[in-house]
Amino acid sequence: MTSTSGSGPGLARGDGGAFALIGTPGRCVTTFRVRKRTRFGQRVVLVGSTAELGTWRVLGGSIRCAPEGNDWWSATVCLEVPTSRVVGEECVVCEYNFAVIDDVAESTGPTYVWRSGTSALMLPSYAFMVEVVDVWTEEKREFTSLTDTFRMNEPALKQVLQYYTGGASKSLRARDDRNVKTEIWFPSDDCAVLTEDGEAVEILENVRDEEEGDQAMRVGDVYLGTVVSKVPNMKSLLVGVATKNGKFTKTVLLRDGLSQPAAWWKGQESDKVVIEASEVSLPDEDEDVEMKLISSMMHSDMNDQLARAGKQAFGMYNIGDAVILEIIRDSREHKGAIATAEPSLTGRFTVFKGTANGVSAHASKKLSVVTRDSLAQWGENTLKQTWRYGLEKIKDKNEAPLFTGFHGGGAHLIMRSASASAPPDVVTREVSELTRRWKSMCISAAKSVTKSRKRQQPLVPRLLWRDNTNFKGMVLRELASTNIHSIVMPNDSKPEELEEITKSVSTLRADTEEMQTVVRVGSQVKMQNLIRRARTFSERVTIPDTQSAQLVIQSTEALTAIDVNTGSSRMSVAEINVMAARTAAAEIRRRNISGIIVIDFVNAGNPKTRDQIYRQIEAEFADAATRDRGKISFMPISAFGLMQITRSHIPYGPKVEAKDVRREDARSSTKSSATKWLDKRKTR
Repeated sequence: MTSTSGSGPGLARGDGGAFALIGTPGRCVTTFRVRKRTRFGQRVVLVGSTAELGTWRVLGGSIRCAPEGNDWWSATVCLEVPTSRVVGEECVVCEYNFAVIDDVAESTGPTYVWRSGTSALMLPSYAFMVEVVDVWTEEKREFTSLTDTFRMNEPALKQVLQYYTGGASKSLRARDDRNVKTEIWFPSDDCAVLTEDGEAVEILENVRDEEEGDQAMRVGDVYLGTVVSKVPNMKSLLVGVATKNGKFTKTVLLRDGLSQPAAWWKGQESDKVVIEASEVSLPDEDEDVEMKLISSMMHSDMNDQLARAGKQAFGMYNIGDAVILEIIRDSREHKGAIATAEPSLTGRFTVFKGTANGVSAHASKKLSVVTRDSLAQWGENTLKQTWRYGLEKIKDKNEAPLFTGFHGGGAHLIMRSASASAPPDVVTREVSELTRRWKSMCISAAKSVTKSRKRQQPLVPRLLWRDNTNFKGMVLRELASTNIHSIVMPNDSKPEELEEITKSVSTLRADTEEMQTVVRVGSQVKMQNLIRRARTFSERVTIPDTQSAQLVIQSTEALTAIDVNTGSSRMSVAEINVMAARTAAAEIRRRNISGIIVIDFVNAGNPKTRDQIYRQIEAEFADAATRDRGKISFMPISAFGLMQITRSHIPYGPKVEAKDVRREDARSSTKSSATKWLDKRKTR
């Protein structure tokens, strides 16, 4: 099927009408399954052509498969996706095979038997989770021609469980689309509009709470809080971050169930374990030692169980513990704020994160594999020099340990893509500054905890850090990519404001010498029209290049539903669906729709061509979604024509509620009716 929608700059058509997207490296979680009956002493292993699969080393690098029962074996591997891809087409990711290893006597060593025929794993570029089922056969194939020897077995069943657009594809897509004219408009000090070729694609607003003023929580704020209660059904905790008259006035939801908190202090009563005296009989002289031993054993058993269940951090917290956390999502109309126990400090070239222990680093997935490894090694060495002995050896004025009862104290560094071309001394200074800032926050928190313990009073939560960078500076820092052509300011801006913006741009974009960003002024009328278009969140959106096809977008508290209507358009169903996929991706980005999203496409009808049409729709949506800064994952289109999507929330984006959309449509319809009535009165 060939679509009539425009491909845009930097894109080309592949075979079968697929869009070509140059360079989309990523990783795919693949589960291999095979059915093989074995006897005692035998095990099934997976081996393949890539480093993740052992590079064909059966006894030295293969992956041991886990038994699933009924003679089934499985192994889950995270594979590296090639760097040059065509969206919509399937390319060979790796070659693999299974073998049965027989653990015989030590005199002869283990032996193994191959499965007959090597398989080739072919996946689309944006696949994120895949399940592959193979058939074990020991029959040798008979080759009738020379070309048959180069053919490989195909899996008996290959099912794509989930697609993902993010990571490297976003950066490389921006690098390939340099012909797209991207601009950042600043109509006011608290609003920014991102445009591509004159069309508003994203709007950012700094919404302030007038009642709370500077006391309102913001995304990125770092607090010292106290665990108030546990939420077992969500594996989360409520942490108080503000008090008044001895009562908590603000609480946030802490959802770090899969990782250890970066820095927290046990409460005074949290280390005690209540044990009935009738259950334990101990000698008097060793009672204290044995009680501590049993207490630690009980805690270790609980932590081991929770670790196996994937919820270790939730089990480590207790009511009354003090924890350092960061706000990652602000409160909404019916939902409270969400925090993380691994705060991060963002810089231009690096991101510093507090961790439970150790010093480590990794580079952005937007870089190539070779650059990623070398940059991560350099970042880890630099962080070790600045981190040194960590926090536990810091003492107060009286030479007493400051961090009593402290857990954590590790550091992790994320090397952003901009650090690859930045001067080393500049990056080193930034790492030192972020490290110093994190240590000062931990020292301030430790002093507060120590003070409350000495006075035997409850800990008073407090704000440890807030990024005082103005709204324009934060927008420029987040959108400092390689395809920003110009930054537009109001024509009544003062010269010192323009000079400050120019200085910030030259600092933030010092690593992009091939493209210069221009700072210019624009008319107020044009900016107001741009804001009006960007803020128009109508329930019905007309699909471009169609006569009457529309998208109907309706939001509920649980999810957002998008329905595709053909109207009276004479175009084919396949063409309307493909255009609707691109329009839906653009509307999701502009409205900042997050959470669960369901798109109901028009039924393709013919079962023979349905799968081919659905794969093309998925490719079009993935291609359009790579422009979005949010992380998007989506399921393959079901037989009913439904695509299930999840998207992360972008800070400072618009918050579109269903009632607001309906109210706006009602206002527009009323206004148009009133205008028609006035026109009729004038003509009379």
